[in-house]
Amino acid sequence: MNKRYLEMSRQRPTSLDRETLEFIAAGMTLEEMAEVTYTNIDTMKHRVSRMMARVGANNRGHAVAIAYQQGLLGPAAAADVRQLKTTISGLRSKVSELEKQHDQQRLVIVAEERRVVELEKELDAALERMEGPAMSGWPYGQQGQL
Repeated sequence: MNKRYLEMSRQRPTSLDRETLEFIAAGMTLEEMAEVTYTNIDTMKHRVSRMMARVGANNRGHAVAIAYQQGLLGPAAAADVRQLKTTISGLRSKVSELEKQHDQQRLVIVAEERRVVELEKELDAALERMEGPAMSGWPYGQQGQL
């Protein structure tokens, strides 16, 4: 272990360390932690690494065990994180369903737009037929006659 991490292991865990420990205790992946905290995965990797150095852990499971032993984690924290994961999962399902509905509505819109284009072509063709030689001067009938 390098000198920097040795010094960090003598420090008390920060609030971010406690939050990271709660996430790990609840079984969250790096991706889930990053999503909940609005950060990227590399940031979460760094946070996990620094937290493990502060508590003097060799791996995530060891970090959680130390946190429980030192009273940094309790059953309520893990329950809160599990509830958060459940809420996120439900929101993901809703977003997925809304995306499906949006895709279906977009298909309807595209079909209607195509139908409008077809009708405009029919209208143009009908107008061209009306402007033929028999209809010259229309709406007045034959040219020069009222």
